[in-house]
Amino acid sequence: MLFWNGEEGFGGVEKYKGNGLWEMLEPIVPESGEDLFQKNISELLTNIQRLF
Repeated sequence: MLFWNGEEGFGGVEKYKGNGLWEMLEPIVPESGEDLFQKNISELLTNIQRLF
């Protein structure tokens, strides 16, 4: 599940583990400068790809 918290300024991805349990994948992506945002998005995409 993708999520974005506009009030707090961050987003990320959670993986459903079953039985009502969710696991947040790292890193959480903060609303920030372009360089840090792109770095965190790249790391998050790598971690998502590892799931498959």
